[in-house]
Amino acid sequence: MFSVAYLPLDDRPSSTKFPELLAGIGGVQLASASPENFPEILANADSGIVSIDRWVYGGLLESREFGLTLKEATHRLSLLGKFIGPLQIPNAAFSVLMRQAPSAFTENEAELADLIKQASSAHKDPKRLKLLLAQIPKDRWKNYLKTRERNFAINRTAIHLVKEKAIDYLAITLDDLAESGLNQEERRELEKEIRAKLLGKSVLILPGTDEIAMLLLASLLLQRGARFPKICPIYSHPTPDRWKLRYEDRSLSRLLKEQVKVLGAKLTDDPEKSDLLLFIHAPQENQLDVPQDPMPAFFPAWLNELENAVKQGKPSILADLRFANGADRTMLERVSQHAPLSRLYGFSAWNTTANALGMALAQGVVRWLSDVTGEGSEIDHLSLLYLRFLEDWLYQAEVRPKMIAEFKNKGQSSLRIPESKCAEVEEKIKRALQTRQNDLLKEHFPRFNLRQIKLPWNRLFEISVTFETD
Repeated sequence: MFSVAYLPLDDRPSSTKFPELLAGIGGVQLASASPENFPEILANADSGIVSIDRWVYGGLLESREFGLTLKEATHRLSLLGKFIGPLQIPNAAFSVLMRQAPSAFTENEAELADLIKQASSAHKDPKRLKLLLAQIPKDRWKNYLKTRERNFAINRTAIHLVKEKAIDYLAITLDDLAESGLNQEERRELEKEIRAKLLGKSVLILPGTDEIAMLLLASLLLQRGARFPKICPIYSHPTPDRWKLRYEDRSLSRLLKEQVKVLGAKLTDDPEKSDLLLFIHAPQENQLDVPQDPMPAFFPAWLNELENAVKQGKPSILADLRFANGADRTMLERVSQHAPLSRLYGFSAWNTTANALGMALAQGVVRWLSDVTGEGSEIDHLSLLYLRFLEDWLYQAEVRPKMIAEFKNKGQSSLRIPESKCAEVEEKIKRALQTRQNDLLKEHFPRFNLRQIKLPWNRLFEISVTFETD
């Protein structure tokens, strides 16, 4: 079986479980590794995908702290280049252009992180910057700048490894992007370097982070099959680029073009000449985080087209992007009453627009490829769909907002839950999800039974789901 050696960004389900299921949909083996055994696993694989942040720093959280000097980080990256280049197998790497705010796990840390984010955005406004720096401990700001400088240098070195042909393809992702700030200055400098080195086809800088491994894996599978689908986007309303996306610096249509470019697929305006229909539920105002009680906002013609396409078995993806960090549950309740959700080729409404769109696209194109080639696992496809509806709809849009409100009412932080309280919180989430699953998902995924919920980083932001199938 064709195998892909994979060094994930971290241990969250988005980095581990979801790519594993995607590989199963495509009929290939994903051999997940640690930094210690990645060289050995890669040497015995047919292709490879590597997180530079995991290889160099130890993971995403570690990349945001100055725990490693530039000299040490550069040495680690050079080791990657020395063993990956001579193998002569298709490979892709991804790295993160550090976001403006450091990680935060308490309310005090969140306040300090917001001040640092504001200071980064005010770097060209000396008066405002001075006022902000007066509220930030000097050592904390100094380490923040040193971390940015180190990570920027590592991204430049990664670009050089592409130039030296050690890395075939590099995606530099923009984590929780704002329109201005030090990260935007770094982005512009890296883009200049990419142009100067004539690497526009081999290095791409684009928004997102948590979805990029899925996109790169989908791209490898399409290349292996030498098949590249034509995708027709069908927006829920005619002005999708009118509204500002909450965590992105660019329009929705531009973001879509960049992610499709990573896949190697093509966009078309003609549904009849497409291989995949991509139904995009676009924001209808400047994008908000998912509200506890969203107002219904239906576009009857678009919904009818979506529901009819799914019922007729047309290869269709649904990217629910109306809100950030969760699905539009009023829309999904309507669709679930009129169309079988299990027939979708991909679905996501998770986290940022880039995260949700990329995850839905990756699943959709690999499912399409599986149809074309006759390879791959139906149960893995249904499993990934089930997980996305369970988390993005029932958890992120229904259960999580209520739990965050409960924590706030008790004066507790949901950013870092004490270990002693996690089991109690996890059980409460499980009970709530089982009830809503029976109400809304059982008809569509009758074989799936929820067994356990875990909070991967002791916070409410995401869940890890264990389930069984009859």
